[in-house]
Amino acid sequence: MADIYRGSSVTIRPLVSRSCQEGFLTPRSAPVLVVPFQSAIRPQKEGSFKLRASYVSYSVGEILDERLKDERISVLTTRGWAMQESILSARTLSFGQSAIDFSCHEACQL
Repeated sequence: MADIYRGSSVTIRPLVSRSCQEGFLTPRSAPVLVVPFQSAIRPQKEGSFKLRASYVSYSVGEILDERLKDERISVLTTRGWAMQESILSARTLSFGQSAIDFSCHEACQL
């Protein structure tokens, strides 16, 4: 397993799933701001995109508390292979209940 995790470009860690039968890309409950746009080059190209707030507070301590809470409540952290995955992977992308977290254990060059 060490070779697999070390050889991966990015390891995806679904912290919110309770099993492999459950998805992890769930809708977020944060408020959505819809921003309309129209191309300045091609005016017929128009539409909108959605922005969603990640955190209500910008306090570093509160953001870190939310990240740690995601880890504590995750079933994934009770599995031995998940510890290997976390330690041996150069880069991880963790999907938590409150946020998506990217971690890089070495100088990242994606």
